[in-house]
Amino acid sequence: MKLLTSEKLDQDIDQELVQHMEKTVGLKYLNKTKNQSSHPLYLFINQATNKKCILKRLNKTDSEIKVYLEYLPLIKSSFNTLVLPEAVAAFHFGESICLLLPYYEGEHFSHNTNNLKLADDLVEIVLDLSTIDVALIPKDKSAFNYNAFESHFWNNFDKAHALGMVAVDDLEQIKAQCAEVLARGGKNQIMVVSNGDFNPRNVIRLPDGKLVLLDWNGSFVYPLEHMLAYPWLLNWENPAWQKEYASKFEGKLPVDQARLKMHLMNAALFKAVDEKKHGNRYADKMSADHLKKFYASFSGFQSLTEL
Repeated sequence: MKLLTSEKLDQDIDQELVQHMEKTVGLKYLNKTKNQSSHPLYLFINQATNKKCILKRLNKTDSEIKVYLEYLPLIKSSFNTLVLPEAVAAFHFGESICLLLPYYEGEHFSHNTNNLKLADDLVEIVLDLSTIDVALIPKDKSAFNYNAFESHFWNNFDKAHALGMVAVDDLEQIKAQCAEVLARGGKNQIMVVSNGDFNPRNVIRLPDGKLVLLDWNGSFVYPLEHMLAYPWLLNWENPAWQKEYASKFEGKLPVDQARLKMHLMNAALFKAVDEKKHGNRYADKMSADHLKKFYASFSGFQSLTEL
């Protein structure tokens, strides 16, 4: 979460919130920005302890609230690499819920980093996450919902078709190939606890070498092969990083090729459509690369290192 050096508080709600924190909690306001999801983030410091914290203002229905207040506290494990953030406090403020979270000093990364050590570290994070018993989490959040997954995929397929990203002449053949990949990969998913956007951008390397995984939202558990395909796909400009990540992941975790192809196909199509909407040259280039990976999911590759 990158913070601006300064920003004028030009909205009444900002003024009220900052005054509330300074007067009732005793925290001094430093500055404000927004994260990738456009949630307001406020940086404060406890002048008595000199510790900084982040206040995140969320909608009352945001899944992140339940994750921080109900799900993450169920996890009592200590890990080799992973650090799970803990909510310091939570309170209502107008129509919002505010979470007070620790501020972590450390090394930040972009989703397209070329830091090869981080590729290895991300695999270690997944190994740590895979030790968490998903049975701790309510069943509706811990089980793979294939019907919802399939519906979401075909919805994105229709969007891609409407955007002219799928050749009309080959439409039925492509749909048949997609259906085959879904049928082969949709069974016996290994589910892993994770945040909703697992990629280098959402980790901070602490001075002791451990990594904090940030921005917990979404469904809270994800199929193992999604954890391989998604950050690999996002780092499309760094093939050396992709190869390192895929090689280590496939060597240390029980990856199933049919499931991997299904999750690669789904993530690639979703990101191709999402980037295409931005309508600029760089986003179009990114979308084209994702679309290439979508079509690659139909091929006979045995490892992502081959793509």
